[in-house]
Amino acid sequence: MATYTHCNKFFTERGRQVEAMMAVGHVYSEVAVKALEDAQSKANTHTILSFDRRSTRFLVQERQNPR
Repeated sequence: MATYTHCNKFFTERGRQVEAMMAVGHVYSEVAVKALEDAQSKANTHTILSFDRRSTRFLVQERQNPR
């Protein structure tokens, strides 16, 4: 019973946090935003200009690494 109570408490609290984040316009959690920003900063040598889903072809522009 303790495990159920613990899980219920966790999901209830997490649900409140998510609702509060969505109420102020957030789409992703802070952890997800940080992970996306980190990945973007490491992948800054190419810019995808277009992507064709049917043929899975990318149009990529290479740029110099500003670091």
